[in-house]
Amino acid sequence: MHTIKINDYKATVPGSWNELNKKQLFIIIRFFLLGLPEADFKLKTILTFLNIKILAKKPVNDPADNNSFLYVLHKNGYKNFLVAPDQLVEISNTLDFLFETITDEGEEIRIMNSHLSVNLLPKFTYKNKTFYGPADKLFNITFAEYIVAETNYLNFLKSKDELDLNKLVVTLYRFKDPEYIPDNVKTKGDPREQFNDHLIGRRAVNISKLNTEIKYAVFMFYKGCRNFIVKQFPAAHKPPKKKSSNNLGFLSLVDALTGGDVTKTDSVRKSYLYDVMVRLEQAAITIEEIETIKTKK
Repeated sequence: MHTIKINDYKATVPGSWNELNKKQLFIIIRFFLLGLPEADFKLKTILTFLNIKILAKKPVNDPADNNSFLYVLHKNGYKNFLVAPDQLVEISNTLDFLFETITDEGEEIRIMNSHLSVNLLPKFTYKNKTFYGPADKLFNITFAEYIVAETNYLNFLKSKDELDLNKLVVTLYRFKDPEYIPDNVKTKGDPREQFNDHLIGRRAVNISKLNTEIKYAVFMFYKGCRNFIVKQFPAAHKPPKKKSSNNLGFLSLVDALTGGDVTKTDSVRKSYLYDVMVRLEQAAITIEEIETIKTKK
């Protein structure tokens, strides 16, 4: 967490994605959807976090000063603040963690890159029906669920079609399992009904009018969990060297685990994601070591 001090006003703001609360996440999404430049986005977001408003610009008498004006800021319960532009930039930069620099076609660009792996939206209600989401870091989803979620996520990045985003939402968020009893020692930690990919298409259409900010809260959470998983299992997520008809490189490793046995493949898909990823990571490392030895011969 970061501490911001303006005159006699002091407040604590998040210093990482997982320090955000639900209200702050939705503020971020609101301004993200406006497509603001990074500087404007950070300024509007941090001032909204702090519930501070810019009232005006006040000229100063030193024309040699680059900061030839001061911002007049208002916060309920406090006297108005006079803040120089560079001070306001410094305050805004506490939200630098929301952005990363990447190289795209040889050009460095700044993008927002979620690392949110804490589920700040464990459930939501739509048309009087409650949808329940997965655990932090997607700890309780199956490998089959991850395959479908990843497919819908990548499709949405490519198509920008909201139907693909809807499919991601209903893949991860489902109705409550009628047999789920939280206090029963035999109950698993997932309140959601069993995953059934045959229901996704219809449900994706049914939630078409769900609040867009909720959809993007799910997107940000999935992207953050995905970044965490890829970091934990980098070898399993390396792009395949040979061209493939699918864009999920780790699927090619399933054959290495099962020897092409369809019955074993089905068992892998029904297993928990992290159990499978541990095995896929080791398989990927083993295959890479074998290929390295072959290359040296």
